[in-house]
Formats: sequence, structure tokens, C-alpha cells
Amino acid sequence: MAAQDKNKKAWIDAQIKAGSTKTRAQLGSDYDDLQSRKTTSVANVEDLRAKVVKFFPAYAYLLDPKSAFGQDVAQTLANAVKFDYQAPRLEGELRGTTYYKTVEASARQFDAMMPQDQARKVDVAKRTLLQKYGNLGFDDATLNDLALTVARKDLDQNAASQLAFSASFRKSTGAKAAVAAAMQSPEAASLKTLARSYSYNLTDDEVKSVLTGQPTRSGVVMTQDSLTAKMKSYVKGMLPHLSNQIDAGLTLEDIGGGYKKYAADTLELDPNSIDMLNGPFLKAFGNAEKGQMSLGDWITTLKSDPTFGYQHTKQANRDASTFALSIAKMFGKVK
Repeated sequence: MAAQDKNKKAWIDAQIKAGSTKTRAQLGSDYDDLQSRKTTSVANVEDLRAKVVKFFPAYAYLLDPKSAFGQDVAQTLANAVKFDYQAPRLEGELRGTTYYKTVEASARQFDAMMPQDQARKVDVAKRTLLQKYGNLGFDDATLNDLALTVARKDLDQNAASQLAFSASFRKSTGAKAAVAAAMQSPEAASLKTLARSYSYNLTDDEVKSVLTGQPTRSGVVMTQDSLTAKMKSYVKGMLPHLSNQIDAGLTLEDIGGGYKKYAADTLELDPNSIDMLNGPFLKAFGNAEKGQMSLGDWITTLKSDPTFGYQHTKQANRDASTFALSIAKMFGKVK
């Protein structure tokens, strides 16, 4: 009998003597496994992968040839096989690897999924991106990369939006149309509408920062909340007597709404043609000394200040005709 066979028999006999209830065939298989484990090395990747599949199948994805989980992960798995780690010890040592320290839990959970489950999650993300950001004109390769990132990191709607717009601006190196699409998107339009409501001169740099989550040229990362706060500070600096109303959540557009209605009626204009935040209409907001105009003073100003053009309205002409007729009657020119 060969020495190896003698060693195997002696090991099996020792296990039985120690009280093992396994058959000699089962114990023989265990002995072969032990001998196989001793030769485990990261140098033989295929052998290591086969052993991990056999002894630690739940962790086999960490040796996927299409992925790069790091040499320290492979070494940890090799040690686990070679020295017969229990699950808690293996988990503990994996948490010390670069992959576990630098990759979010959501991404690790995605990496551990079956390929078909990963594919389904990516497909859902891709369809959502197409529905929301298809107007940005991504090619299929870019869209697939974005969908994979959204699915793997389990990004929320805001983070997915910033990712999509960041990709659009990166694409601008070779296609100005991508930037134009981003700046004309509903998200950008919403920011521009908000800026108009505060009579704020919004820059493209600020829009880009809010859309992408990247810093402006001055190094500040803008969010819609921080941009709104900046607009409010701008208004309060320009019209400090309106601070209480601005702090209460009103915009200049809100405050000027009533004035606009009376201006449209008095000047016989379409309300949509009136910009209360520019030109002579700003007078309605008053100043720190006198505060806002009363509606009575506002109507008087609209009629008396020629810059508003009341003198050219039909009502002004009718008033002038009536006044002229009254004068003529006073002097007996007409009866």
C-alpha cells in the first residue's frame, strides 16, 4: 500500500475512533478535500475558483473573471479554502479588503446577485433613464453605462438625475448639442422660472452645478435649495423692506401679482406681457422708507406717470373726450 493510501486509511480510522458517524467513503472524500485545500494558491486562479465554488459557493462571484475585486480578496478566499475558515471569519477578513472598504453596500449587494437578476435591474434603470432623460440624446453605450451605475449603486432619483446630466456635459466635448439639450431640459427650465420669480440673473454655471452636483467655477456646489436661498438673499439685499414676506416663502412674482392685475386692467394690457420685476413696474414694490405702494397709489401712478403709457389707452381717450365736452359745456360752446 502506498504511503499516501496509508495516511488516508490512518486518518479515516482516527476519525471513526473519535466517534465520527460518517461512512468510510464519506470520510475518504473529506480527506481528499483536506489534501486538495492544502495546495490552494492565488497563483492558480482557475483552481482557486473551482474550490471556492465547491467550498464557499456564496462568495464565488468575487472571483468573476469579468470583474476586478482586488488581489486581497482573492488571497482572503484562498486562505479561507486552505485553512477551512468558518463563515464569520471569512466575512470578517473580507471586510478588511479594499473592495469592502471602498464599495458601497448597495453595490456589493448588486455584485452578489445572479447575472439574470442584475440584468433585470439594469434594464429597469435603463427604461427609467430613457423615459426621464431621453431628450439628452445618449447613445446606447452611454445609456447602458449609466443604467449599470444607477442599478449597481441603487441611486435615488436626484442622484440618477445628476449622473445623467453630468454625462451630458461630459459629452459636450464633441457635441455642443448635448449641452444645449441639458440647458433646455425641463429641470433647467424649472430653475430659470424660479430665477425669474426672484428677478435673479441666473448663470449657466449655476444651472450646470445644480443639474450635475458638480462645483461652479468658484468652487461652490449648488443645489436647488442653496440656489433658492441665494436668490432670496439677493432680493432682500435689493428690497430689504420685503424681507419678512420673502422669509415667509413669497417670491417677488407672488408679491407683485396683485399689482400686475391692476396694471393690466388699467393699461389695457395682456397680463402676460407685463414684467413686474423690470422697468417702471418695479415702482410698485416701493422702498424701505415708504414700503410698498397701496393699490390706490399704484393705480394713480399708473395713470399719472407717462412711462406706463396710460395716455394711449382707450379709457384715457374716452376720459379726455368727456373732459373736453365738459369744458365746452362750461363755456357754452355746446348745449
